[in-house]
Amino acid sequence: GRVCDWLPWARELADRGYRVMLFDYSILMPTTDVPAAVDPFAKDTVEAAGRLRQMGVQKVVLVGGSVGGLSVLRAGLDPKAGADGIVCLSASGSTEITESVAGVQVPVLFVAARDDLAAFQLSDELYGAATGAQSRKLVLLDGALHADKLLQPTAPTKSQVETEILAFLEAL
Repeated sequence: GRVCDWLPWARELADRGYRVMLFDYSILMPTTDVPAAVDPFAKDTVEAAGRLRQMGVQKVVLVGGSVGGLSVLRAGLDPKAGADGIVCLSASGSTEITESVAGVQVPVLFVAARDDLAAFQLSDELYGAATGAQSRKLVLLDGALHADKLLQPTAPTKSQVETEILAFLEAL
């Protein structure tokens, strides 16, 4: 998604006292080679996390959906990101990252809807691979909503996803 897709939920987090940084990636999503976006998106995420640290943020949690979910996992492997946790919503796009996810050491929350089949399957696979994480949780939801759509104000999944994410943040 784009910044505007995440804005309603980001405002809610800010109203709860969290500092939120939304950004658009520096490249557009490729239409034919989606895996090619993961590394540039991860690089942008690492840079954003670094800026947050420069601004004095004490804990940084990387949150992404779809290919952005894969990108935050990849960014979480980079010590420069300084991630304290990762939230991966509806991971989709490529299974190439699965083996490297074992290297993620911070807590990880995976969320996917059962009828969003590709994301459901990949999220389950990534959860299984994240054996090096301090903690990991997989939340499976009813329906087919994908990524940021899970948190839209009218989404039937919003309350459950928000509760899971807020509990995850509080535990860090």
